[in-house]
Amino acid sequence: LDYFDARGYISFNVTKYIDVAFGYDKNFIGNGHRSLFLGDFGSNNLFLKLNTRIWKFNYQNLFMELHNAYARGGDRLLDKKYAVMHHLDINLTKWLNVGLFEGVVFGRPNKFDFSYLNPVIFYRSIEQQNGSDDNAVVGLDLKANFAKRFQVYGQLLLDEFKLSEVKANNGWWANKFGIQMGAKYIDAFGIKNLDLQVEHNRVRPFTYSHSDSVANYTHYNQPLAHPLMANFQEFIGIARYQPAPKWMIQAKEIGRAHV
Repeated sequence: LDYFDARGYISFNVTKYIDVAFGYDKNFIGNGHRSLFLGDFGSNNLFLKLNTRIWKFNYQNLFMELHNAYARGGDRLLDKKYAVMHHLDINLTKWLNVGLFEGVVFGRPNKFDFSYLNPVIFYRSIEQQNGSDDNAVVGLDLKANFAKRFQVYGQLLLDEFKLSEVKANNGWWANKFGIQMGAKYIDAFGIKNLDLQVEHNRVRPFTYSHSDSVANYTHYNQPLAHPLMANFQEFIGIARYQPAPKWMIQAKEIGRAHV
């Protein structure tokens, strides 16, 4: 395996409340080991990120240039595609944070739709008004800290969802969604610098996929979110221990199965 990896970006403050980052790197949205919204498993990409912090709100706009799915072969210029994402979170209390997420991957190669430059959340309405067949996903996440040493977190991602089919429980293929649940225990059992984490991820078959391969939730033939993409359930256990400032010991157990 031979590859070239280069990354870098610049960041600066536009105002007291707005930070801007531009460059070529990876981004991650979430609080867990994995993310069902946007993970850092795949390749780097060109991005522009605006982060706005006002009072208890944190609002992130992310614009990305990606590469379309392609058949491996000789050197050639690969088609590009574009994706835009919003993430708005608020500290409801000192210990509870709740967020809303939405993302769209364009179904048109080498074309950016300037309608999606709208900085206000609700990309889904723009997609419908354009009459486009872009791939839109939405999500909800939360993080809660308690007893000074514990944190629980989770994500719910919806790609397609029909409540009547969920109630019918007949395995309808278009019920495409994913769920994450996790917990962290800091200084576990009173041992300083011993941190424990457990996490469960479950994603229904066909989630993130689209009728148009251009709009698939991928970049360089790699998933944008979870490395397994869809049709799996995963259990993760992680233990980290730092016995001295220059030493770190980590153990990780991952179990996976199809759903």
